Amino acid sequence: MSRSRHLTIIGTCAGLLSLCALSHAQLSTGYLYVSDYGSQKLDRYTYQYNAITHAISNFAPYGINGNLSNAVFISSQIKEGLQGTANDIIVVNTGGNSLTRYSLSGTTIGTINVTNANGSAHTFSAIGNVVISPNGKYLYAPEESGNVIDKVDLLTGRIVANVAFTGAHDLAISKDGGTIYAAAYNNANSSSQGIYAFDSNLGHKTQLIAFNDHGLTNPSGISVAGDGSLYIQQNVHNNGAGTAGGPDGVYHYALSSSSYNATATYVSSTFSPLLHFTFGNNIGPDGNLYIAALGGASGRGGNNGYTDGVYEFNTTTLGVSQIIAGETQGTNSVGPSGLVSPKYLQFGFNFVAAGDPGAPPVPEPGNAAMLCSMMVGSAGLLLRHRRLRR
Repeated sequence: MSRSRHLTIIGTCAGLLSLCALSHAQLSTGYLYVSDYGSQKLDRYTYQYNAITHAISNFAPYGINGNLSNAVFISSQIKEGLQGTANDIIVVNTGGNSLTRYSLSGTTIGTINVTNANGSAHTFSAIGNVVISPNGKYLYAPEESGNVIDKVDLLTGRIVANVAFTGAHDLAISKDGGTIYAAAYNNANSSSQGIYAFDSNLGHKTQLIAFNDHGLTNPSGISVAGDGSLYIQQNVHNNGAGTAGGPDGVYHYALSSSSYNATATYVSSTFSPLLHFTFGNNIGPDGNLYIAALGGASGRGGNNGYTDGVYEFNTTTLGVSQIIAGETQGTNSVGPSGLVSPKYLQFGFNFVAAGDPGAPPVPEPGNAAMLCSMMVGSAGLLLRHRRLRR
């Protein structure tokens, strides 16, 4: 073989490998998990994230075993909160009285047997959405009916701290794990509604945002952005049948620090006819807020013409757009991927470290990885073809 042909082959392979490396640097595949209040299942979607432009695109169903037509990932009576670690996904089962651990491939690991400080078995009272400490060792659970927030040691299952708190549906945690944020929602005593902060042991409590601060009266979902500020859902849902929209929207507050006694400063609020009866939210890898909207108190019906689903709130333009469609109220017609009425959601991008050894996760190949495999394979075939022609 001539020297020029050698150089051509080497150059081709180098180009393919460079493109592969560029592909890895720019494009990655991630997962969005959604607890469906309407179907009582955990749905999963894949998406593409461009690390150069910080943009998310191509949300698509990616259910059990990578099902591309239906998003159902776990079919086990799930309609409330969820969080994940590098080893597992922890979900709140229907009824909110137990926590179940699943592997990242969707198989059941088992129920978390939670005990009180004295060792007796603990039965939760309607848990909302849970959060896990950054080190993966502790889970915080708001008991909506029991009016308490529990701190659970995930290695032992024991409740190591708790605090009385009325109205919590959703929690959030600071990036350093030192502060727990809770939204007091739909409380009969309006003076105690608002946003509260606790230290990690639930021993200190501060009201960060008071009732009706710039119109925030019914906070539900709450997320911590990359800069440490808070994004909060306003959930008033006081419109009659056939009416979409209303005073539901997104509030943004800056914090003076990540401490439980920080000062919160109002930044902005945005209201949209697309948002009605929203609960969970989560910051995506693109820095935007993604919101679960279930439309009606039962998750089905009551707001004719409104489409349940997952919505994106652009934190730069403050615009709201639909990302994944669910049921259109009044028609009983679910979304094309099987989504009905989502209540909480979580990006795998935000899963925390594992607090226990667990089983080593087997990552599913993303599009970029598959593309690179194809390129490397093509390079190998090219080399073989050149050898055979000698």
